[in-house]
Formats: sequence, C-alpha cells, structure tokens
Amino acid sequence: PRYSLCPSGCEDCRTEDLEQTVAVISAGRLAAGELSGPLHLAAYGGRPILIWAPGAERIAFARKRNPFNVRIFVVRDDTTNPSPDEIVRKLQEAFTVLDGSV
Repeated sequence: PRYSLCPSGCEDCRTEDLEQTVAVISAGRLAAGELSGPLHLAAYGGRPILIWAPGAERIAFARKRNPFNVRIFVVRDDTTNPSPDEIVRKLQEAFTVLDGSV
C-alpha cells in the first residue's frame, strides 16, 4: 500500500491483508492493470482481467497459466505505460463483451 497509487476519486482498497485483497478482487466484474501478482490472483479467482505488459511473452505466459480459462483482454503487449485513452477504450470493449453485447 505504501508504494502503490490510488487515484483521487477511487475507492482505496489497498491493503496488506491477503484475505481482504482476495475478497475485493472476487467482488469485482473485471480486474485491470499491468500484469502483476494481483492480476494473476484475479485470474486464479475466476475473474476476467484486462492487462498490459512490456513483452508479448508475458502476455503469452498469462494465457498459458490460466487454469480456469478466464477472459483475458489485452491493452498492449509492448509497454508498461499505455495511454489512459487506450485503457478506457479497452475497458469499454471488455465490458461490452462481458455484458454479452458482442
């Protein structure tokens, strides 16, 4: 929590309590962020994820290590810093798919 960012206007769910972290992730419709531990945890908990990473091999690994075959949406596979517009666009696409509109 001390090293992570919670943007203004967002609910601050940062915690070092793993049980609470799992509960928050499990309650969401989709977890989004740079491919990291919390996103792997979300996938292992059966939650769809929207990810980006600096390398196609990292995305391929996430797809390979997906035992529950959750939906994985990819913003980009070549950067740790996609633009906010790219992320929002992909979030909208993901929710459209998850809502069954596509």
